[in-house]
Amino acid sequence: MEHNKELVKAVYHNAEMSKDIIGRMIKICDDPSLRAALAEEFAQYHEITCESKGICDEKGYFVKPKKQGKAAIFSGMAINTMINKSTPHLAEMMVQGSTMGVIDMKRALREYPGAEENVRTLAEKLMHTEQNNIKSMLEFV
Repeated sequence: MEHNKELVKAVYHNAEMSKDIIGRMIKICDDPSLRAALAEEFAQYHEITCESKGICDEKGYFVKPKKQGKAAIFSGMAINTMINKSTPHLAEMMVQGSTMGVIDMKRALREYPGAEENVRTLAEKLMHTEQNNIKSMLEFV
């Protein structure tokens, strides 16, 4: 089913992008408590990436990390953090990214209503993870 394939790929790409961004953010961050919170988030996204990849493998869907758009995001991150790498600013950047993730997952869930329940549940898990991470990062703003 095409809805299944597209939704699980959306979950994979969203979680993979989040992992890449957090990995870079951890290297930039000087605040040990923010770094610890980011490491926790990284683990959550890694778990979701593995779950979505497992579904893809099981169903025979070919999925690979997206390269399209990453350069622009990473360039924007580099410029933003050169200007200001304070803890509140980094946390704000993370809130903005997670907010985009929530919107992307909400949109994907609406676009692919025919996806199987386990795929929809995984997409909702990612959306809830993003929402919880927003709350976590707001403590650092």
